[in-house]
Amino acid sequence: MALIVGAALGVNSVIGVVRTTEQLASTLAGSPAETIAPLAQPAASHAITESEWTPPSDMPSSGTLMHVSIPGTTSGFAARNASMWLPPAAQVANPPSLPVVLMLSGQPGSPDDVVAGGGDAVSVLEQIQSEHHGLAPIVVSPDQLGAPEQNPMCVDGALGNSRSYLEHDVIPWIQSHLPVASDRTAWTFAGFSQGATCTMQIGLDLPNRFASNIAISPELAPSLAGDPVATVNQGFAGNAEAWEAAKPAAVIGKHTPYNDTTLVIGTGELDKVFSGYADELSGVATKAGIETTRLTSPGTSHDFNTVHYIWQQTLPTTLTRAGVTA
Repeated sequence: MALIVGAALGVNSVIGVVRTTEQLASTLAGSPAETIAPLAQPAASHAITESEWTPPSDMPSSGTLMHVSIPGTTSGFAARNASMWLPPAAQVANPPSLPVVLMLSGQPGSPDDVVAGGGDAVSVLEQIQSEHHGLAPIVVSPDQLGAPEQNPMCVDGALGNSRSYLEHDVIPWIQSHLPVASDRTAWTFAGFSQGATCTMQIGLDLPNRFASNIAISPELAPSLAGDPVATVNQGFAGNAEAWEAAKPAAVIGKHTPYNDTTLVIGTGELDKVFSGYADELSGVATKAGIETTRLTSPGTSHDFNTVHYIWQQTLPTTLTRAGVTA
């Protein structure tokens, strides 16, 4: 079925030194959520290969960026609208099965930040699709926070059932509404800062769903403003053991040894604190059998310049990982 959902928003190709696309982000922030009908039938298990793909004559020349509502039906989580980018191949009458990237912002933040805002994944995705006949990963950036000032830490608790929302609402919504290949090699979990910590808490906790993970500046533990006491009391109902179990290293330990799972951990060269975290987590992941790559963004810090650099290095590989390209 067609996934034509209105006119595509323009892509701002002029990025400032702080790497913001303010006009585009503000346009998206004010836009209503689009309605996506469920697929008539499930997508194929494997993503289409580039050699199998013949673009139809009426395929759009660029991707489409939009807001969509992904309700917290199972979790009860009150999420803001998700930001979503569809490549041209996803907008034709009979779309092929494609890879997907579930992409999370930092905190404070919004789903727009890493896609259309400072992280500007859109420009990278447009380059990918232009080089591969309209094929690129679908990107869905759901709201794991509920509001900019909130931080449920991607667990279920008094601050909101963020974990259940992502696992039991967002993932099934993607499977039922988008032409996404079901094979795990087509699925990538990615995020920045708090969203990167979530990547390691959830993506690496669901290795049968996510074969690939991209964590940009993750923390060693879910945290409320770096305060362990407040974190345990407010986020884990005073249960320190539950907090320990939610730490990325503990999550990795549950699934050791991993099989055919990749992890990219990226940080800015000037971000000494998070670079230290990343080095430690890289060592843990490598010992657990995860194929781990450690990337450093030259001359950047804990900022969107780093995010954009890591997207440039990693998003093109999602096609290869899914088998779309050789």
